[in-house]
Amino acid sequence: MEVKNASAAMLSNYEVFKLLTDLKEQRKDSGKSKHSIGQQNLNTIMYETLKYLSKAPCSRQSPEIIKEFLTTMMPHKLTKKTAAPESTTTVSSRNTVDGRGE
Repeated sequence: MEVKNASAAMLSNYEVFKLLTDLKEQRKDSGKSKHSIGQQNLNTIMYETLKYLSKAPCSRQSPEIIKEFLTTMMPHKLTKKTAAPESTTTVSSRNTVDGRGE
């Protein structure tokens, strides 16, 4: 698995789990060890994330299961809606609510 465009969309838990699992296997095969403090921090983040995700349902999913789910949900035409603004109060350039600048 590879990330083609990091800013294109959010990743699902399954995608993160698969990506980190593949990366862990690649590191194991290459025999890389912990060198710098930054690398040790990254290894800790990977370990904690994999530990968390391994207990989540995504660890038991597969591309086939996800595809089946998406196909089943397609007729429902679910979309993400943006939230309506909470307030219509206008704030002036002086950061006052009433615009008097006081």
